[in-house]
Amino acid sequence: MKAGADDYVLKEKIRRLPFVVREALQKEQARKEKEQAENELRQSEEKYRVLFEHTSEALFVAQDGRIVFHNPRTAAFSGYSSEELLSRPFIEFIHKDDREMVLDNQIRRLRGEEVPERYVVRIIHRDGGILWGVISSVVIQWNGKPATLNFLSDITERKQAEEALKESESSLKSVLESTTDGILAIGKDRSVLYTNDRFAEMWRIPKDILKSKDDLVLLQYVLDQLADPDGFINKVEELYHSDEESFDTFEFKDGKVFERLSHPLLKDTEIFGRVWSFRDITKRKRAEETQREQKALLSAIYRNAPLVLMVVDSERRIQQVNGFAVQFAGQDAEEMLGLRSGEALRCLHALDDPQGCGFGE
Repeated sequence: MKAGADDYVLKEKIRRLPFVVREALQKEQARKEKEQAENELRQSEEKYRVLFEHTSEALFVAQDGRIVFHNPRTAAFSGYSSEELLSRPFIEFIHKDDREMVLDNQIRRLRGEEVPERYVVRIIHRDGGILWGVISSVVIQWNGKPATLNFLSDITERKQAEEALKESESSLKSVLESTTDGILAIGKDRSVLYTNDRFAEMWRIPKDILKSKDDLVLLQYVLDQLADPDGFINKVEELYHSDEESFDTFEFKDGKVFERLSHPLLKDTEIFGRVWSFRDITKRKRAEETQREQKALLSAIYRNAPLVLMVVDSERRIQQVNGFAVQFAGQDAEEMLGLRSGEALRCLHALDDPQGCGFGE
């Protein structure tokens, strides 16, 4: 009986052996899979930890008006310690002029409303300075409650550069607006990049023409004012296909005269347009013409006056004589040059007293 019972038990164990082995294999497989999953999770967590701690962006979780978690970059960027960041309402770190916007975006985002994906915000550094950042946020669950995960990129240097550029441009614009010259800058595509008020005033160009920002429209408007429109436009087209500087003058039908200075706009060594500078020299030209006329008149008077007229140097030696003086002296003009006036006119005692004949001091 005992032998039969033992045999039965043995057979039963043998019969169940495949199930036991399979169960053991399944448990081992499950253990390995769990171990692999845990390893993968640890590796994943390690990757995210490294990314979280070493990213160039400030990352922080905001919940119930406070920062509840942040990466080291957040503290480095703001200048505050971790204890300070976690113990104060996050809105205190925002510039007062931006707080309403930030709070409104935070509340609307948590409600599921549409808000800007990214926006610029000013941060108050611990030392009181102002930092500029671009912030973007997503809604997450943190400890079972809604929160926002925020990504803050530092754009302070870029903003400072932009402000410096704006200030420089503003200063340059003030200079260009205060000059008496009309300034026109044209792009490579013949679009108008800049005009100062003086340019529009000099050429009497209406605002609607200026608003076109089209050089061809400007040219068509001004050509009818010119005495030689073909020569003007030919010079313009020539320079648009050149890297040379140019200076010339041109006249208007009404008698005005402008100087035109032009040079290429360069960025590094690449030409991206051309600058034109116009100066109204009408008064100067008229003054020069008047001066020429007066000089010609005086010259005519000098040559033709029925008077002895001579130009002498500091030693009273003749440098120039008019026709009547030559006739009066009875000598050639060349013979008189270099003589003292008394000598030329053969005055009494002229050789003994060069100051005689009424030409002395």
